[in-house]
Amino acid sequence: MKIVSPFMLVCSLITLASTQKSQAQCSPGYVQIIVHIIPDDYPNETSWDLKDAANTIVASGTTNNDTLCYPTGDILHFTIYDSYGDGMCCGYGDGSYNVYIDGLLIASGGKFTFDQTTYFNFPPGHITAKLLTAYQQLMNHCNNITLLSPAQLNALADSIHQYHFYLADTLPVISAAFDLIDCYETTAGPMFLNMATTGGYPNTPGALDGLEYDRAIFTIQQELFEALYTKDKIAEYRSYIQGRKYLTSDYFPGACPTPVDSAQVYTATVNASMPRHWGKRTAWSSTPARRPTGYYLAAGSIGSVKVPASMVNKGFRILVGAHSYDHSIRNNVRRFFRVTNTFPITDTITEIANPFGGGIYILTPMRRILASWRCN
Repeated sequence: MKIVSPFMLVCSLITLASTQKSQAQCSPGYVQIIVHIIPDDYPNETSWDLKDAANTIVASGTTNNDTLCYPTGDILHFTIYDSYGDGMCCGYGDGSYNVYIDGLLIASGGKFTFDQTTYFNFPPGHITAKLLTAYQQLMNHCNNITLLSPAQLNALADSIHQYHFYLADTLPVISAAFDLIDCYETTAGPMFLNMATTGGYPNTPGALDGLEYDRAIFTIQQELFEALYTKDKIAEYRSYIQGRKYLTSDYFPGACPTPVDSAQVYTATVNASMPRHWGKRTAWSSTPARRPTGYYLAAGSIGSVKVPASMVNKGFRILVGAHSYDHSIRNNVRRFFRVTNTFPITDTITEIANPFGGGIYILTPMRRILASWRCN
């Protein structure tokens, strides 16, 4: 376990400002990437690779230094590996690595276990890069590589919340978030089922009460759910989110086994009418009627709902999850604030997913009169 002292943090900030002189020029529209390796006493254990946004390796090596040109604007991630699991420093030699982009140091280190990844994209300072850096810092904290202070954890949670609209923009960002959630659920246990969060905790963001790490992970899970689990994003990242669930779903809304046969088709008859009633409107009288199908979407599953063409683009929506009340205004956090999501019916077939799972409902808008219909 390694705790970074204030002095070492200052040194890191100074190091990040260092530069490397270019050895070759790249054509316009390209950046120069230099990988510089100083091996430890066991160089045969060290290797590295550079991957693009699609996880395709664009360069790799062992303890050799390398210089390459790469198109500006693509997201990349550099990973250094140690096959023995003791990193490159400092038990058996003072090994280290440095990666430069057009002379600017963007990744460096030596103290890690089996691997260490740095995400970056161009130009420097893009929101995606900031998110990936925040995730990497939290991942190092989760793995007890570099522990963060309570104030640092709160600052990262605030930063992630600030950029929540970008959490599902690219696969590297999504992948890094899920990796961090997996690490937390594996090492600490699922939210509200582990020792720190069982029974809930005060809804006091920014508090210094020993729950800073848990609040940061809570923020990521909540914001990722709302950014990723939409109709368009599910279609875009379907193969990646298939089978991914939040383990906290066993606590709330409750455990539900994955279907044995995911291709099984079920049919439900639902009242698709909500006529306007006579008299004066009362509170929520115009809220869409919630019509249950009688079926449940297991957490981590992707389902398809097929409806008649007469319902397409008429204001009907599919709701996954019954508990649609927002708990963010409550004094104590005893479950995730928002666990339901809706999908507009703009085609006869709509794919649905929710990492918490939930009942499947049809939201029928006011003044729609379609009698009853069958959905598959």
